[in-house]
Amino acid sequence: MSGDIAVFETLELRDGQPFALTRHLQRLRRATVLLQLEPIDDKELLLGIEQTCQVWGTAPGRLRITYSNSLTLAASAMTVQRAPIAVSSSAYQLDPASLTAGLKTSWYSTNSALLAEHPETAEVVFANLQGQLCSGATSNVFVVLDGILHTPPLDSGCRSGVTRELLLEALADAGQPAKQTPIAFSELQRAEELFVVSTARQIQPAHRLDQRELPTHRPITEFAQACFDNTYRLLIDP
Repeated sequence: MSGDIAVFETLELRDGQPFALTRHLQRLRRATVLLQLEPIDDKELLLGIEQTCQVWGTAPGRLRITYSNSLTLAASAMTVQRAPIAVSSSAYQLDPASLTAGLKTSWYSTNSALLAEHPETAEVVFANLQGQLCSGATSNVFVVLDGILHTPPLDSGCRSGVTRELLLEALADAGQPAKQTPIAFSELQRAEELFVVSTARQIQPAHRLDQRELPTHRPITEFAQACFDNTYRLLIDP
């Protein structure tokens, strides 16, 4: 594939250091291989990250790495968003076999359009062509059904999010693993709890799904948040 598409990663900056850098760079490199981009110059990449972080300083922020046969790095302000949000469901369905399914690329027009169609909510969730829960426009999705925490498996077409990966590992280590099994999209309507995860959100609960208010008592969501915090608060590159 030619350079008409870019891949990108967004990392949290903690005291001037990028959080989970190794995992993000592994995902970036996988994407360049899948999209047949030229290999990234690792020396240039690491030097650029170091210099960008030094210029940014120690304020909370995020680092954006964009690559399309050339490298762009930028730091900006970011505060992790954890306040409960409203979420909408969409009739859009993603083809999990598409070239960019599960990747973070510049071909994000569909995701942006989904958010624009639902200005009353902070996130939009959608299914794949099999009618299974897939993803949020900018996040991975976790849902509690019958007291059990579920999230779509990677073959659903959802993005292989670093926050998703870290949370799954922390939950498993705590003896409370989430189920990675297909979830019928219609099952969302009986969700007991729902939260979305990403770099900017970490673990962010939903207080409403479409027109339905979700319970304010969220024991599994709160456990997931505590598990993530306790596992990674003092780790910069888990």
